[in-house]
Amino acid sequence: MEKKPPPPLSGSEQKKSKRGCIIAAIVCGVLAVLAIPIIGIFAELLFPAFSNANQAADTVHAEHDARNLKNAISVYFLEYRKYPVRNPTGDSTVRTEGELMAILLGNDSEGEKDGMNPRRITFLTGKQAKPTRDGGWRKGINPNYEENPGLYDPWGNPYWVKLDADNDNRLSEIDGVGELNESIAIWSAGPDGDPATWEDNIKSWYE
Repeated sequence: MEKKPPPPLSGSEQKKSKRGCIIAAIVCGVLAVLAIPIIGIFAELLFPAFSNANQAADTVHAEHDARNLKNAISVYFLEYRKYPVRNPTGDSTVRTEGELMAILLGNDSEGEKDGMNPRRITFLTGKQAKPTRDGGWRKGINPNYEENPGLYDPWGNPYWVKLDADNDNRLSEIDGVGELNESIAIWSAGPDGDPATWEDNIKSWYE
């Protein structure tokens, strides 16, 4: 048996229905308007938390890279009985770009007979760096390390390295730190990129 269609609404019922739709639309509009500032407030409250979490993760990453690099240099020293720096004069300060990284990564340029890594040993491994907006690298080893070797901190700068090249079991004065009873010291300039502001620097030693 076929169902009969519902009877048409009367004039008053049609008015009530339209009024209900208008009220519903107004309520939805008001809620949408109110939701925008509420979302903004939540975003303002949550952004510092996300920012702090990212900062903490970057710090952990930099500390890991510093330890990894220190271990790589130590193993190199055990293998070749010298530090990976050419013609040192006293304690040597270098950056994790160019020659130092070519030596530790076992690049062809240092694998020749007169090179600093003639056995072509890869002393350092790590995550591939990510490109930055200005054409640099951050958070890892430059993937083009045969042509442009480098290890970069999470803020896009190479690390600083000081080596006890005169083998007296201590490092001469580092600006803002002084002398260290260390053979290898590694540090990152931190989020501000300034190696002189030690409050945010990441370092491989304990004070």
